[in-house]
Amino acid sequence: MIKEKSHKDDMKAEEDLYVLDTILSGVQTNFNLYAIDERLREEYKTIEMLENKQFEYAFDDGIPMKRSITEEERLINRLESDRIGVITDVLIKHAKIKCVDEIYKRVCDSNVAHI
Repeated sequence: MIKEKSHKDDMKAEEDLYVLDTILSGVQTNFNLYAIDERLREEYKTIEMLENKQFEYAFDDGIPMKRSITEEERLINRLESDRIGVITDVLIKHAKIKCVDEIYKRVCDSNVAHI
């Protein structure tokens, strides 16, 4: 039963990644982007966990942005976060990483090694 559940979860994640890759590639689709974003964030709790971790590493130099971001750009940014969250969820389920923090720890450690 556990193997079946894992296989079904992997297939679902694969389908979700396919939809996200299609959207993010710029191909015109009839997908409701808001509904997809909402559903993914409900099903993959790792997305919110990743975003919370991102805020810890965000750099704010106090200089305001020179341009405002459009609603479409904001949604695409959310969908990109969704994609990373789905991938991270699969990595955790297959014990390739233990938690969301490892994603940022590895990135930060590799950046320090290059300095």
